[in-house]
Amino acid sequence: PYHFKQMRDIDLGMYASGSGWTPIGDWDVPFYGIYDGCGRCIRGFCIKATGVVGDGELGLFGDVVSNGEAVVIKNLNFDSPTLESYGGNYDLACIAGYIDGNVIIQNCHVTNGSVISKSSDLCVGGLVGFMYESSILNSSFNGLVDAFNNVGGGLVCSSYSDNMTNIVDCQTSGRISGG
Repeated sequence: PYHFKQMRDIDLGMYASGSGWTPIGDWDVPFYGIYDGCGRCIRGFCIKATGVVGDGELGLFGDVVSNGEAVVIKNLNFDSPTLESYGGNYDLACIAGYIDGNVIIQNCHVTNGSVISKSSDLCVGGLVGFMYESSILNSSFNGLVDAFNNVGGGLVCSSYSDNMTNIVDCQTSGRISGG
């Protein structure tokens, strides 16, 4: 797998216009590797989905999928991310819209987050939209998750597993609402 290290804080404010950030990885070519945020912060992170882009997974990472080896996103902080969806059919969250099979989210923290859906989104979460047989460890979300008439969750919206899904030493604070 590929290995990435974030060496400085990142300001993604330049992507705030239009639909905002384009997620890393999609269903056809998911993210596969190790991303170490090294305790650094991402600011100015924004996604505004209006249905124009269609269906998919939205977050810093869209689809994160393991091919057997562990995929790890760790030591990453977000300050005041804003994700909004007003059309389409998405899994929506700050870190990843969708994680699948031996993916580990570890020591990742969102402060003053805002994840709002006013559409038919599938899963709306603070850190992860939908997870399958993966783990979230020592992580937190602080802020607002407004899932409108859909399912929402502070850490993860929805999780499914045949045998292994873990959420350990995590916390959420703020307001979570949905249908």
